[in-house]
Amino acid sequence: DERMTGWTSSPSKCMPEALELPAGQHALAFGGVHIVSPSLYPELAKFAPADQAFSIIDFYKKQCEGFDIHSFRLPAEAHWFDVGKPETLQAAQQYISQ
Repeated sequence: DERMTGWTSSPSKCMPEALELPAGQHALAFGGVHIVSPSLYPELAKFAPADQAFSIIDFYKKQCEGFDIHSFRLPAEAHWFDVGKPETLQAAQQYISQ
């Protein structure tokens, strides 16, 4: 059902420890785009001090067992670009101009 059950950022950094994917589960990349239900706000407020930056990933790792955190898969024809670097911004501009 595309529900988050753990997190890994590399083979050596796994949450929870020794994360093994059960049959039928698969790893997905995190694209950094969120749609967050207002029902999470009270938990977010407990997790992070007001008006201070914090890692949403740390929140998700701690809350994935208690909340239904789901992925969204883009349609195959969709294209997303990281525009935070000159070379990837240029690739996006070239794609759009075509």
